[in-house]
Amino acid sequence: MDPRDDAPNDAPVPPPTGDDRSEIWVRMLQESPGSDTVWLNLHDRYQRRILVYAHYRLGAELRRHVEPEDVVNEAWSRIVAHWDKFEYRGADSLFHWLCLQVHRVILDRRRKVDRMTGATAGRKRSGMPSDELDVTHPGEGPRTEIMRAELRDRITRSLDSVPALYRRVLVPVYLEGRTPNEVAEEMRMKPDTVRKQLNRGLEHWRNALGSDPLEHL
Repeated sequence: MDPRDDAPNDAPVPPPTGDDRSEIWVRMLQESPGSDTVWLNLHDRYQRRILVYAHYRLGAELRRHVEPEDVVNEAWSRIVAHWDKFEYRGADSLFHWLCLQVHRVILDRRRKVDRMTGATAGRKRSGMPSDELDVTHPGEGPRTEIMRAELRDRITRSLDSVPALYRRVLVPVYLEGRTPNEVAEEMRMKPDTVRKQLNRGLEHWRNALGSDPLEHL
């Protein structure tokens, strides 16, 4: 435990990206699951953050064989296909479910890559199943996609450089959208300790990235 955790720290913790309209969206989807407008709104709201999350969770080795975009696309398709199983449990619960699907897709892809030989373990573009609603947008061109991929890589590498003590709270709060109180309860820590570690971790992360990472999530 960091000995400074009991030191005063009045700096407010920047809030994670909240889903303050998720209950409205969920109600709309329950009434009309095939609403392109609602799915596209959700895509626009979550896509940047979930791509960073997938990029981080894949790790450098697995990213040699698996594209974060493919993981996220498959996660979206699973949500669309199994929408009837979703239970609204509060703000950001839909994003939490998306994170869970990303985690499961990554596990599936890791098993597939482990079975592949070096000659066949190239990158695969799975895309969205043709019978599912496609919530993805057309790309904005190769240069834009490359720049975004490079930014995600810089965000991930800078996060990896943050001491593990702080990274353990940064990831669940700012990539998974959980609250500091939830993280404190799970880790059996004081909420004030979590908030102090978040502030110090963000300072490390900003210094490593050279800008505010929250502006890119």
